[in-house]
Formats: sequence, C-alpha cells, structure tokens
Amino acid sequence: MAADVASDLRSGIGARLRAGRERTGLSLLQAAEKLHVDPQVLEALEAERFEELGATVFVRGHIRHYAELVRESVLELLGLYTASTAVAAAPDLTRVPSAGSDPRRPLVGGVIVVIAVGVIGSVWWVIENYRSPLPQPVATAPEPREPSAPAQPAATTAATAAAAVSAEAPKAVVSATPPRGAEAPPGVDAEAAAAARRTDEVDHRTIAITLHFTSDSWAEVYDAHGERLLYDIGSADSVRKLSGVAPLRVVLGNAPGVALEVNGHAIPVPSGDTHDGSAQFQVSRSGRVLASRLAATDGQRR
Repeated sequence: MAADVASDLRSGIGARLRAGRERTGLSLLQAAEKLHVDPQVLEALEAERFEELGATVFVRGHIRHYAELVRESVLELLGLYTASTAVAAAPDLTRVPSAGSDPRRPLVGGVIVVIAVGVIGSVWWVIENYRSPLPQPVATAPEPREPSAPAQPAATTAATAAAAVSAEAPKAVVSATPPRGAEAPPGVDAEAAAAARRTDEVDHRTIAITLHFTSDSWAEVYDAHGERLLYDIGSADSVRKLSGVAPLRVVLGNAPGVALEVNGHAIPVPSGDTHDGSAQFQVSRSGRVLASRLAATDGQRR
C-alpha cells in the first residue's frame, strides 16, 4: 500500500523535467553536457527510476540541477520526492509477526543443547583424567661430561674476538635499492630492485588535494593515467580528500562553491572563461594550478 502511494507522489517529476527540457529546446545529450553528467542519469530521472541514482542525497542533487537547467520549480519537485520517500519508508504493519510466534525459540533451544553437551563432556574428561594412574619417573643414567677446555689468557681471547669481527665486516648488508643507473649487487634480485625504484618514482609524482564544498557542486578528478578518482556530486559542508599521480585534471560544476587545498596549502580555484560557474584546471607535480579547456570526458576516453 505504501509503495502505491509513493509511486503516485513521484508521478509527475519525470514528466515535468522532460517537458521543461523540450520547452527549452535541449536534447538529452545537450542537457547532459551542460550538467556534466552521463545521459543515463537524465534518462533515469525522466523515467523516475530514482533507485538507479544511489542514495537520496544524490537523487536530490540531480533533481535540483536538472530543474534549474530546464527552469522548473525546484521546491515543488523536491517536495514531491521527499513526500514519496517518507511514504515508502513507513513500516508495513501487515508484515509484523504475531506475539505467539517467536522466531528465536528454536535458536534458544539449540543453544541450551550445545551448552548441556559441553558440560557433560567436561565432566567426563575430568573423571577420566583422575582415574588414570600417574606416570612414574624413569631413571636415566647421567650423560658423560666433556672435559672442559683450559682457560685461555685474556690477551688471546681479545685477539680472537677482533679477528672474528674483521672477518664478518665484508658481509655487511647491501641496500636492496641501488642508485638509479647502478647495477644491483650480487645476491639482490634485479627485478625487486627495479620495482622498488619504480615505486619510489611514483611516490615522488603523487600529489594530494582536498575539496571543501560550501555548496552543492558536481566534481570530477582524473590522474595522469586517465584513471577516474572522483565522479560525483559534493554536497554542501562536505570534504573530499584525494591523491593520485600528477598532473591531476579537475572539473567543477559550481566552482564558487568549492575551496581547494594542494598538499595542505590553500590554492585559489581558477574561474576560467565560462558563464555557468564551472571550472576546468590541472594540478601539476609542483602544486601549481593551471586553467584548462579539457572536457570532462577526455579523461574517460584516455
């Protein structure tokens, strides 16, 4: 019953969004490019398949941005979605089990049986151990002692110790990661040394950034290999910490609502030449921020 009411409340959200898009003369692909989202997200909104968009906070963010783009009432559409989620969350009293049937009773009975078997087994073990005769000690003949070596003078002992130290000195452990360009010493795996050098190089190229969202904003971050580190809506008063191989490519849908830190230092977000408040820029290995015209989808294709 609650599911039917929630469906009735949701009906109209997708239709109004689709009508607003058509009224503004935008295709589905054009609207997706302006919002920096996949076209499948807008298809799910217009078809009211909100469960495909994840948590409620993400659905509300998508509805808000789509409504603003097609000039629909944000408050009305969010009100319809909130009412539908509240109705869907109401408990179904017809499925509450009756007081006479307690599903925990079989479990309690099984626990009691296990405890009883354990107690009986412990008592049997104690009785059997007390009945068995104690082991008698076996007499053994004393082992013959080797004649002790005569004491050596102190000077001879010191000389022997010094010779042992000098003999062990050439066996010092060699570092497993030789300098770049040098061959691995004997006894060290060359492949392991090369892997350690590559890891050290990647660590030197890794850079950390922090995004502080003062208002809702779409955010995308890609590393130097094109791997997507972030592709989501950052809600207001939230923080996202990321790290990857520099240079990093960053796309922000609402740049004035985001503050940027690079390796713990506050860096201004470049405004770019867009009129919708979005920004696209790169963060180099040295922490410099450079404005960029790269599209958000370039990182996915690479």
